[in-house]
Amino acid sequence: MTFKGNQDMLHCDHLDRNRENNNIENLEWVTQRENNIRSRERAGTLVIDRKKYNAQRAREWRASNKEHYLEMQRKRRAKMRSL
Repeated sequence: MTFKGNQDMLHCDHLDRNRENNNIENLEWVTQRENNIRSRERAGTLVIDRKKYNAQRAREWRASNKEHYLEMQRKRRAKMRSL
């Protein structure tokens, strides 16, 4: 039996991640983008919103380096006052 569908620009996704399992119930046509997203979701490495991710990392850095961060702010303010 063949897995038929619209094959133009589509990829065949193995739903159980086992490429050896070519059961019709295990296959689905998806775009390359969707296939990549699914792969990253399954691996636990999907980052959808890069800006939000970077902002969160910045907050974590500031929290862990708060004293250094506050000192840098003080220096910047002092420099601005002296101008």
